[in-house]
Amino acid sequence: MRRRIPYSPPKCTVCGTQALAFAKNKEPRCVRHQQDPPQTKQCKCGGLMAVRENKKNHSFFWGCTNFPRCLETETM
Repeated sequence: MRRRIPYSPPKCTVCGTQALAFAKNKEPRCVRHQQDPPQTKQCKCGGLMAVRENKKNHSFFWGCTNFPRCLETETM
């Protein structure tokens, strides 16, 4: 007699929630993380801005890598 293993949907590789789609590199992703955002862009101070995650509501924003000298941020 074969033992049945219950099906579990794939988990998002970024946040661990249920994945509904797959990214370009075939990794499971949730709706929030379907597209891979660019990782850096230029800041007004001349430095680079990187994608950061808000710890309170888990939203993403651009933050300067020269923090705390430069407090520049941009919403995505």
